[in-house]
Amino acid sequence: MKFLDSEWYEIHLKKIGETFTEPGKLNTSLVEVYRNVWGESGNTKWIKYVVENTMVKEITSGEGEDRIPEAAFRCFGDYKSYVSVCQRRLDPKMGILGGVFKLEGGVMAAMPMLPVYDKLTQCKRIDGMDF
Repeated sequence: MKFLDSEWYEIHLKKIGETFTEPGKLNTSLVEVYRNVWGESGNTKWIKYVVENTMVKEITSGEGEDRIPEAAFRCFGDYKSYVSVCQRRLDPKMGILGGVFKLEGGVMAAMPMLPVYDKLTQCKRIDGMDF
C-alpha cells in the first residue's frame, strides 16, 4: 500500500468513519492538493473533505490541476511535504505558517478547523504504508 493509492484511500475512509463520531458546530470544506505525487512531475492528486456539524460528511478525490474543486479552504503542497506530515517530521500548522504549504482561505479563518484537521492527519497515518 502506498500513500494516496486506492488501497490507502479505502483504509483512510474507514479510519475517518471510526474517528469522527462526535458532532459539533463546525461546517466547512477543505481540499488538499498533492503535487508531484510519487515523485512524478505534474502528477497532481486532490482530496476534498466536506465537514458538517464537525463530522466528515463527504469525501471525494481526483486527479489533475485543472480539476481541483472549490472549497472554503484549499491547501497546496508537494507530495514530499505531505509525506513529512504523515511521518511526523513536519507539523502541518508549521508547514502552513512557514510557507511549505499554500493555504487559500486564510490562516485566521482556518483556526476553528485545526482540531478537525488534526484528526484528518491522524487518519492519514496508516501502519505499513509506503511512500
